Amino acid sequence: MFDHWHRATGDAGWSFDRLLPHFVRMEGNATFAGPLHGIDGPFKVSHLMGVHDLSHRSKLSAQDAGIPYSAEFNRGDQTGVGFLRVRGITGLRVLDAAAMPAFVSDNTNAATLALADRGVDLMMGPVVPAAERQLAMALA
Repeated sequence: MFDHWHRATGDAGWSFDRLLPHFVRMEGNATFAGPLHGIDGPFKVSHLMGVHDLSHRSKLSAQDAGIPYSAEFNRGDQTGVGFLRVRGITGLRVLDAAAMPAFVSDNTNAATLALADRGVDLMMGPVVPAAERQLAMALA
C-alpha cells in the first residue's frame, strides 16, 4: 500500500522502506518481534481475547478447503486464514467507532483527514488550535 502511495505521489517519504521504522517504533507487539514488529511502542498489539467458537470453526473450514493457515499477515504474501491481532492505545481499539469520523461530506478527503486527525489526537494529545483551524479550512 505505501509503495503505491510512493508511486502515486512521487514522494519517497511514502515508501514502505521509509515508513517501516516509524511503524516499528510505534508498535508494542506482545507476540511478534523482528524487522517488521516493535515491542516497546505505545500501540499495543495482542491476540484477540475470547475468540468465539464459530471463528475457530470458520478458520478450520477454510483450512479444510485448502486455504493455508497464517499466523502473521504482515510478511509478504498475505494469503491465508488466521486471526488478526488487536491494536489499541490504553485500551481503545484503533478500529473502534470512536476513531471513525461521524459525518458525511462531498469532500472525498474529509473522512481520511478526520480519521488522521483523530489518530494524531490519540497518539499526541489534542491538536493545537492552529492545527484545528488548518484542518477546518482544508475540509471547507
